[in-house]
Amino acid sequence: MLYLFIIAAIATILSLFGVYNAIHNHSGWLGSGWIVSVVIAIFCISATVYTGINVQKTVHQNKIAKEEAKKSSKMPELTKNMTIDQLTSEDSNQQKAAKIDLKEQNALKSLARSFSAIGKVSFSSSDKTYSVVPTTKDFADPLRQIVKNPENASKANFDSIKKSFVNSSKSIQKSVGDGYTLQLMNPDQTSKSLLSVKNGEIIYNYFK
Repeated sequence: MLYLFIIAAIATILSLFGVYNAIHNHSGWLGSGWIVSVVIAIFCISATVYTGINVQKTVHQNKIAKEEAKKSSKMPELTKNMTIDQLTSEDSNQQKAAKIDLKEQNALKSLARSFSAIGKVSFSSSDKTYSVVPTTKDFADPLRQIVKNPENASKANFDSIKKSFVNSSKSIQKSVGDGYTLQLMNPDQTSKSLLSVKNGEIIYNYFK
C-alpha cells in the first residue's frame, strides 16, 4: 500500500505539471488538452488521498499488533520456559492443595461442633494441629482441679475424654489424611497440651 501511495503521489505531481504545460504551451484555458490534463490530475489526487488514508490505517493496525505482541511477551520467564506437562502439573498441585485446605476446614467445623461443650477449636496448618481450648465453666473448672491433682484423673472419668479425642483423631485421619494432631490444651496455660493424639494414637498424656 505504501508503494501505491508513492506512485500516486508521483503521478499527481506529473499530472499537475502536465496541467501547467497544457495551459501555457498548448490550447489555453479552453483547449481539450488542458481538460484532459485536469481530469488526469483530479484522478491522481483522488488516488493519492485514497492510498494515503489506507497507509494510515495500515500503520495504525501494525502499531496495535506490536502493542499486543509486547503484552504477550511480558509473560513470566518461568512460565514461558515450562512445558505443557509442567503447566498441567502445576495446576494439578494447586488443585490438590485447595482440596486439602477444604478438607482441613471441614474437619475444623466438625470438631467445633463436637467439642462445643468444652470450648473453642483452632487449627494450625503449619504443624497440622487442631487445638481444643477449654472455655466453658462446666468443663474448664473440673479440668483445673484434675491438673492440680493428676492422681484423681481416673476418678474424674478422664478416660472418657481420652476416648473421645482418640475417636475424633481417627475421624480426622479418615477424612483429611495422616499426620494430623488433636490436642487438649491447659485452660490456664493455653500454649501447653494436656493430651495429644495423632493418627488415632495417644502421643502425650499429662495425667499418665
